[in-house]
Amino acid sequence: MTPLATLSINVAGITAFYFPPIEGLLSSSANVITQERLYDTAIVFLIITALLVCATYIYLYLNKKAFFYKQRIRKQLDIWISKAILEELGEGNQEISIPSKFKRIVHHPIARQFVIDELVATKKGLTGAAASNIVQLYLQLDLRDGSIKKMDHKKWYVRARGIQELYVMEQSDMLLRIYRQTNSKNEFVRMEAQTGIVHLSGFKGLRFLDIVVYPITEWQQLKLLDQLSQVPFVQMKSLGKWLLSANPSVVLFALRIVETYQQFQVHDGVAACLHHELEPVRMQAVRTLASIAGDETADMLLEAFAKEKFTVKLCILDHLAVIATPLLLNPLYQLLDFPNDLIKLKAAKALASCSPEGMEALQKKAAMQPEPYQQIFLHVQSEIKA
Repeated sequence: MTPLATLSINVAGITAFYFPPIEGLLSSSANVITQERLYDTAIVFLIITALLVCATYIYLYLNKKAFFYKQRIRKQLDIWISKAILEELGEGNQEISIPSKFKRIVHHPIARQFVIDELVATKKGLTGAAASNIVQLYLQLDLRDGSIKKMDHKKWYVRARGIQELYVMEQSDMLLRIYRQTNSKNEFVRMEAQTGIVHLSGFKGLRFLDIVVYPITEWQQLKLLDQLSQVPFVQMKSLGKWLLSANPSVVLFALRIVETYQQFQVHDGVAACLHHELEPVRMQAVRTLASIAGDETADMLLEAFAKEKFTVKLCILDHLAVIATPLLLNPLYQLLDFPNDLIKLKAAKALASCSPEGMEALQKKAAMQPEPYQQIFLHVQSEIKA
């Protein structure tokens, strides 16, 4: 008998003996696993394993090779970035001296993108002449065309990268093309485009709020406000229109702009947002109104209090504690009888802050009805002393 003699295992028979219910699932024909078949299967798995090992090795080798290649480029690039930062470019000499060898290096795709990334990262931390020199280096190395081509790429992350490269490198002539991307279907592309427009145009760049139909995320709004804080303030003629936008996130962002830049001229437009269908917008309207409060603002907030949900009620009372006047003494005193204890506490704080008489009224209330007003009075008193 040869070593490779056939070893037959009657799978159907064994299964029928031990697992009768699933006997019918097996074919009536002989289902036999032979030693040759096991041997062939093992060979296939060995080949697959070997291919995976080879693929992993090649992948790691290429990554390692690319890493050391970038390190060599970095050493040369750091020298030229340092020179570019320190070099003074006169009117008659608007170019930085770059060796032809280094110019040839950036024609390699990996090197080209690596150089762009390094220049963009460096430019973000610079201002003035040093930043202008980095832009000049970017242009002299003919990197701009590559950034422009990325804006037409099918992959969203390539488009977003191209937009970022262009606005960081102050390519203002690309403003219109970047503006068209501010309403892109892809969230990350439009975020970069919106940031780029504001970076290049300041407050005038906010005109994208006229056309954007997709939500502007909370993070993006904070990012844009930070971007605006770095440029000179310019009056926004469309601010009132943005407060009436059909896009709730535009309304929310406009309210934050009003609050940040104290735009008193749109007080009535902000007050209208107290009736917005979305609670986050109404909450922000309360905060914004408190920051630009006029003589009638406290009355508006107190009127809105009666119709609002619990969370907005709390928000209103928190801000009434800041802007309330003695004229609200009686309405706030009446709120001490509100069923909810937290509302009672917030109303007591607002009452105490609106006038000295408010604190006296709260003390009398605590004397007449110790539970729960004595604890509320002591709590408010401790806060005032602190």
